[in-house]
Amino acid sequence: MIKIIGDWGVESVAPVQEIATFTYKIFANFVGHELDCDIRTYNNPLQGYPLAHYDKVDGDFVITLSCDSGVYWAQVAYQLAHEICHLYSNYSQQRNHKFKWLEESFCEAASLAVLSYMAKHWTEFTLGKATPNFAGSIDDYVQNLRAEATQTFKTSKEFTDWLSSNMELLEASSTNRELNRIVAFYLYDEVLSSEPSAWAIVETLNTWDCGSDSNFDEFNSSWRAKCEEFSQKLDCVDLLATKA
Repeated sequence: MIKIIGDWGVESVAPVQEIATFTYKIFANFVGHELDCDIRTYNNPLQGYPLAHYDKVDGDFVITLSCDSGVYWAQVAYQLAHEICHLYSNYSQQRNHKFKWLEESFCEAASLAVLSYMAKHWTEFTLGKATPNFAGSIDDYVQNLRAEATQTFKTSKEFTDWLSSNMELLEASSTNRELNRIVAFYLYDEVLSSEPSAWAIVETLNTWDCGSDSNFDEFNSSWRAKCEEFSQKLDCVDLLATKA
């Protein structure tokens, strides 16, 4: 389960708990299962960024969001989906390799996927039934994210050319949000939006010594081998292959 803890700047955290539970269940359904530990979720607006902590507390995962307030439901879902994706991506097993930008891009895509699903299915849970018009606000949030993806591609060749030319920047900073978002939208639009079961591929990330791969082509080969070992589909791997 996911547990909302601490001060969220609201009289009651019950709606925040519903948003958190809905967010978690959506992504867990994409991947195909829930995590084997509970998730403690706090909020600290002054932190400046959301964070999935490396260390557990009493066996629980710990996430700290940085939302302006618990009343901003779309922001809560956006940040939380991203951090939950880190938990599924074995984020603490391989912490500092230069290909972390791929995990970050998947996590950005997770936010997009969860919010898109939530907007379509908002009235299917209790809070949504009470506030049906909020589905439009969630959709607006998604469209604003899409507007921030400054690059689109007509062909896979255009994307892989762009990826190759921006690889140095991606490897220099795993959290270059502008570049992460471009990769995220491409992955989402080309595979993840039409085939949610493909999300299971995130569980193959960080399951080998990623630091031993000297470049992204080597990383991609290692990733492909892990996907085959885990019997995962290779659509996302193929999209990101910079060499034929």
